Amino acid sequence: CLVKSHSSLTGPAKTGSLQQFIESKCTSGDMGYSRFSVDDVQRIAMLDIRLLNLDRHDGNILVTESGDGVNRLVPIDHGCCLPSRLEVCDFEWCWLNWPQTKAKMRPALKEHILSLDPHQDRDLLSALSL
Repeated sequence: CLVKSHSSLTGPAKTGSLQQFIESKCTSGDMGYSRFSVDDVQRIAMLDIRLLNLDRHDGNILVTESGDGVNRLVPIDHGCCLPSRLEVCDFEWCWLNWPQTKAKMRPALKEHILSLDPHQDRDLLSALSL
């Protein structure tokens, strides 16, 4: 996105990214995947497939703790999403062989997937020159 740089608010706009700091206790690679919820894993899988993320290794998933002590997953680093060319290449999805991806999908997540309009996505990406 185009943003004004911090040091020169009156200068020209520059291309950059906005990010939010997330306090975490570790990355998913520091824990066994059995400690993660089916919902969190499947939501990250859906996001990565939709964005064609080629770099979801276990260091790109932060583990946070909710108020009730439950581990929650937060995906970070989306720099390898929406590649400019579709071709056979290396990709990493650390969650691909986790048992949570094989569990029955929650109805709400399934409904969300079925509500997605690939033609609308294509048009939006085209309008954004992506």
